[in-house]
Amino acid sequence: MPGIIELEFRDLYEGGIFVARRAEKVGAKKRYALIDYKGNLEVRGFEST
Repeated sequence: MPGIIELEFRDLYEGGIFVARRAEKVGAKKRYALIDYKGNLEVRGFEST
């Protein structure tokens, strides 16, 4: 288990997707997509085309 983790509160979100690293069962850092209650999508760490 890691030590103390510092978190930053940004907003409240209705749902989200967190992606695991390849061939591992732990999540990738800074790789997620979130949707807020207004329908706005926040995407971090994904390549876009």
